[in-house]
Amino acid sequence: MTPKRFRPSNGPLLSILLSLFVALVSTEALAQCPTGWSTCGFPLGGACYFPGSSNCSNGTVCGLGSEECGGACYRPTLETCLNGMYICSNAYLCGTYCMRRGQTCLEGNQVCPTAQACRGQCLEAGGYCPTDGARIGMLKQGGQLYLKEGPLTELWNTVTGDVASVALAGNRIGIVKTNGEAYVKEGTWDAAWVVQSSDIKAIALAGNRIGVLKQNGQFFLKEGALTGLWNLVTGDVASISLSGDRIGIIKTNGEAFVKEGAWNAAWVLMSGDVTALALEGDRVGMLKNNGQFFLKEGALTELWNMVTGDVQAISLSGNRIGVLKTDSHVFVKEGAWDGPWEWVSSSVTAFQLSGTGIAVLASNGELYVKEGPATSLWTMESGDCTGFAITPR
Repeated sequence: MTPKRFRPSNGPLLSILLSLFVALVSTEALAQCPTGWSTCGFPLGGACYFPGSSNCSNGTVCGLGSEECGGACYRPTLETCLNGMYICSNAYLCGTYCMRRGQTCLEGNQVCPTAQACRGQCLEAGGYCPTDGARIGMLKQGGQLYLKEGPLTELWNTVTGDVASVALAGNRIGIVKTNGEAYVKEGTWDAAWVVQSSDIKAIALAGNRIGVLKQNGQFFLKEGALTGLWNLVTGDVASISLSGDRIGIIKTNGEAFVKEGAWNAAWVLMSGDVTALALEGDRVGMLKNNGQFFLKEGALTELWNMVTGDVQAISLSGNRIGVLKTDSHVFVKEGAWDGPWEWVSSSVTAFQLSGTGIAVLASNGELYVKEGPATSLWTMESGDCTGFAITPR
């Protein structure tokens, strides 16, 4: 503790006596320290220390590189002394506050009670924060493509016209024009387009891969730059899917194949009589022509699990599984493939899962998107829509 200071006030005699007492005690304390050592603190309670290994900080002996704070020692390189009394690890320092475990420092001076913050505000326990830069692409009647980034309520940007289909992945935007030409851009929504090919039926994006399906059934794929060369993967293809390092196709005869790794790796037969294929992580989802939905996890050679029937469309994202039933109702489950379903919407013609985002196109042409828990409220994005695509939220 910081020694008290005596302040004599009863005349010169008391002052003289006090001075003699201090001098006597100081001399005695110094005499008790070994040669080469020093004393630290008020002589009556002072301590000896060796300057080569310790230092005296505010009357307290501390190790070299340490200083006193409230009668204890701290290391300024790792800790901070708050109000001259409290030692706080720099890892938990937030302005002039010392946080507890499980708290977050917001903008350097505000302590959030939970371990999460979202866009400049504290997030409640279990709250959800949308992914920065999350995109929604929307096709309107007449082929106009609009795109927005960030919050669901953000304004739309008009990208281009005469568009037949759109695909989004990361910071890339891909389109197939009504004349069959395919273009891709990367970066900002208003970046320059790079022409990919013509006579295109469908386009798929994933990471740095671009896949195009030609009208004649030939499937081409490129990796890396938008200007890279195409590789002919295979022919007689009806639809294509890309996710991570996996590539999936449905052949014109209804057989589904998936490969992983290099674009020219060997195909693994999934099944026949397939109408739709979905890839996500180590999951493969397959929709049969009879409306039965099967899913497998892990190796491509794993056995199938029958999930449900009466399905017309499927979507996979993260640990979520979504189905559009033949009665136009959408259901989503999270976690295990055999977990319980959560009803999401009705009167739906198309839907997509991406991250915690769910998008549905209603039968009246209205596009709705929600983010976070499956039970979150919908945001109506626009009407008069014919197609859409979203990135993870």
